Amino acid sequence: MYSFRYKKQKKYEEEKDLKGRPLYNFFGEYVTKALNISESKANSYIKLWDKFGKNKQDLNPQILVSHLKLIMDLSEKNRDVILKAINNYQTERQVLKTEIFTEGNNVKKDVSKLRADVESGEIQAISTIAENVGIENDEDANNLLKELVEQKQEDKNEKRNSQKILSSVTESTYQNVDYNEDDNEPIYYGNDLQSDYFDVTEIFRHEPVDEQGLVGLFCCLFHLIKQRPFIFHEKEISFKSIKVIRQAYPDGVLQILNIGKDKKYTDMNVEFEFKSHNFIKHNHLSKSKLKCHLIICWENNIKGKTLKKYLDKLQKKGFPKILSIKDVLKTGKIELQ
Repeated sequence: MYSFRYKKQKKYEEEKDLKGRPLYNFFGEYVTKALNISESKANSYIKLWDKFGKNKQDLNPQILVSHLKLIMDLSEKNRDVILKAINNYQTERQVLKTEIFTEGNNVKKDVSKLRADVESGEIQAISTIAENVGIENDEDANNLLKELVEQKQEDKNEKRNSQKILSSVTESTYQNVDYNEDDNEPIYYGNDLQSDYFDVTEIFRHEPVDEQGLVGLFCCLFHLIKQRPFIFHEKEISFKSIKVIRQAYPDGVLQILNIGKDKKYTDMNVEFEFKSHNFIKHNHLSKSKLKCHLIICWENNIKGKTLKKYLDKLQKKGFPKILSIKDVLKTGKIELQ
């Protein structure tokens, strides 16, 4: 990154041909021809150097440029606490890896956890929190990062365990697999859908395994759950109709009925996420000014004491309420979180 800053200061003119003439007439020509990158990308590296170059000795070698880009525009306070948290986490991981290597065959630690290194999704999530409500101290930043990484590892383990089971399917297997006749690709089915409160299993047989499955299940359930009022920001409301479901953010618009004297109909913007935690990871709070009122998910997996603490703060700033369809089927109630 320093070399870009150096060359930007007209040092590219030092590059001469055999006749002593400058090889490059301007900085953009230099980075395009000599380095095969765009001028805008080079300028982004220069911006990173201006932000972090002076403290490069404090950067853990495993921190990626993409990580730095995600926190670059935060306030200095939030940027510093997140940077420290990444450094602390990566340093702890390196120490643990060293301990495991030296222990050899006597290892008792869970080696699989070592694969859960910090990635862009976790940095994006913690940056979104910092941008919207700030991070109070270094301890909170450390805890947030650990909780986010642990959640990612849980998701990976869940997927890995499912794949192991699917590799030897039996009649008693809790998931099922079929094959597409055209390309022989496996098609995965979730657990058998169960509910003591909603008779929907004749239409929708299995639990969803991704966001598209969740949308399908919600649409099948809608005519049943629209009959059940619930509390939304201290007001009693109920679902009335589905106005639109689309690919753009937010995913859908529902018509709701405010249950009161005026019985007023209003629109509610909703975002479908297979797991609620994805709403933060996908950076939806920063992508659009169009407000999202409700996250509709299969499972609410925003866990961890520190993350829940900041969720409360985010919801005061407009972070949507969360509706878990899994919980609706289990309890028969619409209770937002």
